[in-house]
Amino acid sequence: MRHGVAEGADPALHGAALRTWGTALTELGRLIEAEEALLEAYDLQSAELGPAHPHTQRDVEALVTLYERWDRPEAAAEWRGRRSG
Repeated sequence: MRHGVAEGADPALHGAALRTWGTALTELGRLIEAEEALLEAYDLQSAELGPAHPHTQRDVEALVTLYERWDRPEAAAEWRGRRSG
């Protein structure tokens, strides 16, 4: 489910809120929903701020954590490869 950004809203702020939501869902074990929220957060923040921006990199870390908890090592490794620095 995509959570479209309302007209006039800040996409980067919306992405940060989605990351918070996705992290909470990860903690609750609602991994499919968490993945949707975190991927959308990454897409928004990467487009708005760039992939190396610290906020976008927090999305990357949240996705690594998600995939590690989900026992999806290949996906976790893919996202680890997107870490900056």
